[in-house]
Amino acid sequence: YRWKKPPRGYKASDEGVISCVRCVGRRAHTLSWPGDAYYRFELPQGLLWAWSRDGVTALMAFLESTERDPAAHGGHYFFLRHIPTAFLGAKDRTSIVRHLRRELSKLGSPD
Repeated sequence: YRWKKPPRGYKASDEGVISCVRCVGRRAHTLSWPGDAYYRFELPQGLLWAWSRDGVTALMAFLESTERDPAAHGGHYFFLRHIPTAFLGAKDRTSIVRHLRRELSKLGSPD
């Protein structure tokens, strides 16, 4: 599958190409968030996900913090301000972050 430039130019979307290193297959794909998220965490409070490992790190730091203004947490403002309310309570904070750390370690370190 060869990627063709969109006739009306590029626009913000979730359309692209996926490829498999094992079978060398390539095809068009439209992402479906959060279903396609690699960093996806099912917890009793619901689903947490991130676009990247860096996003998960920012998420954990935000949840551990008592500062609830996403702007005070660096460059992840847009992402952090969309965390579901069920994850922001102080009573579950420690167990949520512990779960995220454990699951992140199972995914291994980035190359």
